[in-house]
Amino acid sequence: MDTTLNAIASEPFLNKPSPQLFFESENHTKGWQFLKSALKSAEPHLIVAGPYGAGKTLLCLKLVEHLKESAEQPFVYVSTPAQNYAEMLRQACSALNLKVSRSVTKQETLASHIYRHFEQNPDDTLVILLDDVQEYDASTLNQIRMLANYNVEGKFPVRLFLFAHSHFYQRLKSADLESLDQRIKRRFHLEGLSFEEVKEYIYFQMLEAGMRGSPFFPDDTIREITKLSEGLPRRINNLCDNCILIGDKLGKEIIDRSILAEGAKHLGLQPLPPVIDAPAVNGVDSAPMMGRSIPIDASLSEHADDLKSDLSAGQPEFYAQADDASEPLNSHAADSEPHDSPDPSSKQPPRSKIDLGAAAPWATWIWRATVVVLLTAIAIVAFADGAVLPDALSEIYNG
Repeated sequence: MDTTLNAIASEPFLNKPSPQLFFESENHTKGWQFLKSALKSAEPHLIVAGPYGAGKTLLCLKLVEHLKESAEQPFVYVSTPAQNYAEMLRQACSALNLKVSRSVTKQETLASHIYRHFEQNPDDTLVILLDDVQEYDASTLNQIRMLANYNVEGKFPVRLFLFAHSHFYQRLKSADLESLDQRIKRRFHLEGLSFEEVKEYIYFQMLEAGMRGSPFFPDDTIREITKLSEGLPRRINNLCDNCILIGDKLGKEIIDRSILAEGAKHLGLQPLPPVIDAPAVNGVDSAPMMGRSIPIDASLSEHADDLKSDLSAGQPEFYAQADDASEPLNSHAADSEPHDSPDPSSKQPPRSKIDLGAAAPWATWIWRATVVVLLTAIAIVAFADGAVLPDALSEIYNG
């Protein structure tokens, strides 16, 4: 294996949000359109929420970059709740080009400079972007809310763009944040990527890093990455980075599920079930048919035989004859050997009172339908797991 990590231009799965590496998934693209549309709106409050690692900070940074390049309006970006309210006010004064002495530290004084500016310049606006809002205490959030509540003759110059974890919605329902909750009318929720998007995301990151053709992530590995990561980009980064490191150490070009299982173990994630070769179906080995081994529950193919065996133990004559489509149920050919009459003294349990001769037509249909359904389920699982997705990224990646 040509040393993967020595040949690349940059590391592909860094947990370092970069607007230049914005992956345009369906949900993230909608989120970006939501933010751009909000810049043109007069709505003073909005929020983008989602799970940890969903890409909230990336969207926030992309918006910061857009505001810098367009120079449309002054803005303040508060990246961490470690900055206190007074520091945020000072940033706001700087964004509005207000000359405020560094010796001024009182929040009330800094806020009064901002209010006076908007009174003198009623057409000016200020966008405040707050990341990790779920980490702010209620007191600070209410101070920021009151700053945004300031208006000049009904015009609200300060606008809040909040980025938070989904559980922040629950905090907003508390009594001390109810006023803020009512003011946030526009909300967007970020979700995880689908399997198709995870596949494209992985190859997008590797192509941007200068990787070509190696390592290779098979579809079954990517499906497990999707499950383990729940489609969240940061978790995908963590899993893929570990897999590449392990694969490079072992000299393997294909990141199979055993490598993924090791990488998941390093991250404290739930171990993956073992891969089992698909059993033969109707005499055909489905693994060669798919071109590779397929992870599938082997008990599926055995269930039909087990079912027949268990049921026939109770009514051997009925199920033995049901297998023979050319012979009516519960009938005997003239040249067949006669059956011995049961011994009245026998203590065997009484046979079913069902008239097997009358039951033959529907019983045969039920048995055959059961077998067909089971075999169809096996085929669906096999084909679904063995599908090859001809997306453009993987074709480019593989040369």
